[in-house]
This record gives sequence, C-alpha cells and structure tokens, in this order.
Amino acid sequence: MSTFGDMKSRIADELSRSDLTTQIGLEILTAISHYETERWSWSEQRATASTVASTAFIALPTDFLDEDSLMITINGSKDPLRRVGYEYIDKIDSGLHTGQPSVYAFYDGQIRLYPIPDQAYTITFSYLKAQTALSADADTNDWTNEGEALIRARAKAAVRINYLNDAAAKQEMTAVGPDFLCAAEASAYKSLKIKSDRRTGTSAITPYCV
Repeated sequence: MSTFGDMKSRIADELSRSDLTTQIGLEILTAISHYETERWSWSEQRATASTVASTAFIALPTDFLDEDSLMITINGSKDPLRRVGYEYIDKIDSGLHTGQPSVYAFYDGQIRLYPIPDQAYTITFSYLKAQTALSADADTNDWTNEGEALIRARAKAAVRINYLNDAAAKQEMTAVGPDFLCAAEASAYKSLKIKSDRRTGTSAITPYCV
C-alpha cells in the first residue's frame, strides 16, 4: 500500500531532486484537489441522518462533496427528495408549516428541508465523498493507491513547471492541451477513467479528449 511519503519519494527520485520534498507534497495535494470532484469508483458513498421534529436543517456528512440523491424513509419506503434553490424555500417557508419533507436545498454546509419535519425521518444520502486528507508521510488513501499514477504524473509535471522552470515540461503542457499538464497524466487519466467507470453506480462514461 503506497503512502503519501512513498509518492513524494518516488517523484523526488524521478526528478533526481532531494531538495523539493515540501514542494512535491504541495503539488500532490493540489493534484488531488484538482481531481477529487470527479466521479471515481472509490468516491461513491452512502450515509444516513435523522431529522428532528420542528428543525428544518440537518448537517451534511463530513466527507460530502456532491450529491447523487437524497431519499426520505416514510412508513418503511424510500421516496426521493427534490432539490430546489435555497431562495425558493426561504420564500415559501413561514416557519409554521410542518409535515413530511419533500424538497431540500443546500446552505452553509447543511441541507434545509421543506416542509419542516413534523417528526424524526431517516434521510439517506448517496453522494461523492472526499478522501481523508494527507498530511503525515505515513498517511494513505485511495489517491495514493488507486489514483497514484494519475496524481504522481500531474504533481511531477507541476513541480517541473512551477519550481524547476523546465522549458520541455512547459512545451509538453502546451502540446497536450488545457486539461492536462503532461502526456503521462493524460494517459493515466484515460486508463483510470475506463477502469473506474466500469464500477461506478451511474455506469456513466465521462467524455475524454486530449
């Protein structure tokens, strides 16, 4: 199992530089941030939360990035909640109408339900999750394993461009187009997407171009 430290060491070895550990670590984290909002087979998650009677807001899961669906369990059956704009609920909610929620909106790291729940209901979140943040060299997550080749390629190219002022790296970045920093990243992305899309819940294919 690859760790954050393993990835930094490998990039340093490939660059033949032992003096850029901090910069390499920063570019690894930047590369992860660049890709984490895309759908990957390891980023799909489910969680549940309970509403509280007369309370309109419930917290999102701490690792929440983006929703696929929100379901409410009523009498043992799950029904979908419909997403609307926060302004819409703010306009129609007098604070006096309670019942079985049917719509929701995002606001300040929470979801607002309407009607305001009249009792405890189970809300099931299906969503894209964020990975545990990398900090210590021993830290590991799916980005240091499943996504290692992709993140390593982008981070290494970024170090060459941003810190080493590498003319060849800048030329390659221009050649591969706006979505990638180098050909190795483009190749790793294509391979990982094909593998990941076969296992995702949506069975969706993300368009790919160079």
